[in-house]
Amino acid sequence: MCVMNKKNIDIELSGDVLSYRSEENIIPFVEKLKCLLNELNIYWYLVLIGNYLIGSNNKTKKIIKTLAKADKRIKPIIKPKKGMMGWDVRKGLATDGKYICVIEGDVQYSIESVIECYKRIKKGNLDLVKTYRIKRYDGIYRHKFKTKNINS
Repeated sequence: MCVMNKKNIDIELSGDVLSYRSEENIIPFVEKLKCLLNELNIYWYLVLIGNYLIGSNNKTKKIIKTLAKADKRIKPIIKPKKGMMGWDVRKGLATDGKYICVIEGDVQYSIESVIECYKRIKKGNLDLVKTYRIKRYDGIYRHKFKTKNINS
């Protein structure tokens, strides 16, 4: 189990995790991210963005609520969707962290990239750092969605 150092009182880093349709996969993702953030020895918190489509039987919002109840450093944002990824990102940007990192909880990006981005933004006195993927490992859901959008 990871333990946070509570010496810092200001929120240094807010990690916004886009969790749409993540279900149980978000649990180990969050646990690993918490451990990595603890190694930074800063005060941080996570915003788990579990917005959902009305009528969906997806379990993500329930799982996120459970994670937030178990850890006061986790803030859930769970609303009926009125857009897709960009809308979700905007919902999570209302945070108090000096720095904000946004990552998708679908393991498309390495969790360690959050730490690398934080270190780069601090070292370079930068305003923004963004990751990108060299290779995509999309599941069948995303391939169907892209095909549907291209042919529409």
